[in-house]
Amino acid sequence: MYADLVTDCALEHADVDLGAGLPLQLNVPERFAQVVNGVYRSGYPGAGHLDVWKAIGIKTILRFVEEGYASAVKVYLAENGVRSLCVPIVPNKEGSVKSAHQTVDTVMEILMEPKNHPIVVHCNQGKHRTGSMIGCFRTLQGWEHEDIVTEYRHFAGGKARALDEVFIKAYEPSPSVRKTAENLNVASWVIATDALTGNSPSESHALSHDENKA
Repeated sequence: MYADLVTDCALEHADVDLGAGLPLQLNVPERFAQVVNGVYRSGYPGAGHLDVWKAIGIKTILRFVEEGYASAVKVYLAENGVRSLCVPIVPNKEGSVKSAHQTVDTVMEILMEPKNHPIVVHCNQGKHRTGSMIGCFRTLQGWEHEDIVTEYRHFAGGKARALDEVFIKAYEPSPSVRKTAENLNVASWVIATDALTGNSPSESHALSHDENKA
């Protein structure tokens, strides 16, 4: 069970007023997009992005880096009952240093659990670690590797890493993860129109900025 590997992030309360109404124009995080119904991806979220989560009704947030959130974000998570999970993923910068497939299986189990939806996953920029994990999820969906790489490069832009693509291709889901994917018919989970923007996931990506930021 993935609970053994997941860190439930501590929620610290602060004196922050989150009662303001939703703005007419929602401020989305960098590289924010819908992966499938109920699953979202983005760059690192801040206090200015809380209205997006509220509009979607996010139940779970999963981050792939150990850095914590700003006080306003922690308060939002606590007051809205949002479960905050952390599964640190090693950046694929050196071929000999990478996350174990067991760790990726943990991420896949979290993503596939309907009780966690709507869920948003993120790293720092939403490019590499997030892209790698979504690529592995696409493997579970039965996507061709060429299509997975195309999506990965779309979000990574000029910062795409060959080792991320190698990592995705090498991922072998455990029998239990494959069985879960089959039972839930994950292959049929659709890439829906974005609930907030009306755009496809690739079009939502165009809302991001500073694409070449490190």
